[in-house]
Amino acid sequence: MGRLDDRFNEHTLHQRLQSIQDRLGSLSKKKRDEADEQEPRDTLDRLKTVVDLVQAVTAGTDPRLVSPTMLDQVDAQLQQIEVSLEALIENEDFGQLTSIDGACDDLLSQIVTWPLAGRFTKKELQDAAAAFGRAATQRLAQIDEHTEEVADRLREIEEDAAKKREALEEKQTALEGAVAGQQAQVDQLITSAETNFETAEQGRATTFTAAQEELATQAKSLQEELTTQVTTLQEELTTKAGETETDLATRAEAVLTSMKEKEERVGNLVDLVATSATAGAFGKEADEQKVVADDWRANAIKIALGAAGVTVIAVLFAVFVEVSVALIVTKVALSIALLGIAGYAARQSGQHRKREVRARRLYLELTAFSPFTEALNDEDKEKAVREKFIDRLFVGDPQVTDAEVGLTKEDIGLFNQAADVFKRVRGA
Repeated sequence: MGRLDDRFNEHTLHQRLQSIQDRLGSLSKKKRDEADEQEPRDTLDRLKTVVDLVQAVTAGTDPRLVSPTMLDQVDAQLQQIEVSLEALIENEDFGQLTSIDGACDDLLSQIVTWPLAGRFTKKELQDAAAAFGRAATQRLAQIDEHTEEVADRLREIEEDAAKKREALEEKQTALEGAVAGQQAQVDQLITSAETNFETAEQGRATTFTAAQEELATQAKSLQEELTTQVTTLQEELTTKAGETETDLATRAEAVLTSMKEKEERVGNLVDLVATSATAGAFGKEADEQKVVADDWRANAIKIALGAAGVTVIAVLFAVFVEVSVALIVTKVALSIALLGIAGYAARQSGQHRKREVRARRLYLELTAFSPFTEALNDEDKEKAVREKFIDRLFVGDPQVTDAEVGLTKEDIGLFNQAADVFKRVRGA
């Protein structure tokens, strides 16, 4: 077999045709008759004929003359028929008959375009034509039977309508007589009702006039009472409004006074926070200078003790070991140099101690300034005192200069003398 034969023979439309035939064959005659009675009528019978035609056409078609699109189109219609038939059989959904009938129309439109190419024999064509003829004859016979049934039903309906028309005419005559009797009674009742109404209307008019006069009297009395109550209420509201206004004015004055006091307290609090922050900075500076001064003092003491030790060692060496002028002079010069360094360290300690004392003094003055100035109770006096304090604090207060912290002329001269002595000793 060739490629085209395989494509044609292996297409799913053959399995769908067989599946549809099997499903139709599984239906009982009762179910098929019940389905054929639904609209559109005889759909399953037509489906079997169409399926037989499709099988005959596919059997007589040359695979080389059929495209994949033609096969897929036929297969799509067969798939729709298969799904609708399945729903009809499983769920007894006779609404699927319309879908099946439409799919049969589309399937016929597509299958007639297939070329047969002489694959049908003359006998097969005659058999197919005979099958279509028998199917058409059966369809016409069913239509004739259905037409006769409809005609019989119409004759029965006409006879029933004639009988009902006669009965209605009799009832209408009886009803007209009853209506005439009722009309006479109604006329009599209307005459009696009009007489009673006129009598009752006169009585109601008299009662209404009396009630109207009574209501007018009550309305006047009620109006006078309401006027008195409104006047009293206005006087009470005026009195309460005056009292409320006075109370609000008093409260507003108290709130303003409280706000002014709080404003002063906030200002004092801000001043106190600023003063405390500044005083704290000076206190921190004093603590740092104290630590540095103590370190320089300890270094000066250590260096002085070292110089004293060297001097003692030189004296003991000269007395007990050897008398050497050069060695003694060298050690003395070393002692002098160490003493000079110790003096420098001591002065550094003194300068840092002065800074500590100054920072400590400023810390104490800033801390005690606000409590002392609050007793003045005079903003101008307090402002003058603040200006003097600020001038003395930042302008008139002496600062430590770099000249006081470096080596003095005496220290430099002492180092020079020690160097000269050391040179002479080495030259000797």
